[in-house]
Amino acid sequence: LEPTNAMARVLYGSTLTMKGRDAFWPPTQISLVKSGIKEMDAAVKMDTNSIRVRFARANNNFYMPKFLDRQEIVEADFAWLWQQVQAHPEGLDNNLLQVVALHRGQLLAKKKKVAEALPIWRQGLQIDPHSEAAVELKRELEKRKEP
Repeated sequence: LEPTNAMARVLYGSTLTMKGRDAFWPPTQISLVKSGIKEMDAAVKMDTNSIRVRFARANNNFYMPKFLDRQEIVEADFAWLWQQVQAHPEGLDNNLLQVVALHRGQLLAKKKKVAEALPIWRQGLQIDPHSEAAVELKRELEKRKEP
């Protein structure tokens, strides 16, 4: 209904990928996921500097299987998001801030950059130590014997 609304378009794309995830037939799954990816990428092109649009794509794509080749985009999105939330955290909800910290750290840890991930997870945990995201942040720190 609103093809020029980047947020609506990224959410539509995300919905398509989730429909694909839940579809029964593999050709339908792939078709829906690819359509969703196309919509999300178009939304980010429309509003490259929107934290919420980039977060929606990054968070959705974080869980994509490796064969869909979204890892580079996810890494770039979360690196960009981490820079943005560091510079301008005001007006962003705590869950978004913590999920960005969680996933940014996880991506660094996958690349064997745990020393870079640890302070990010600690900072994310300080935002709200009692949230759902905090449970995951604590789990990541505990895996590495961090308080």
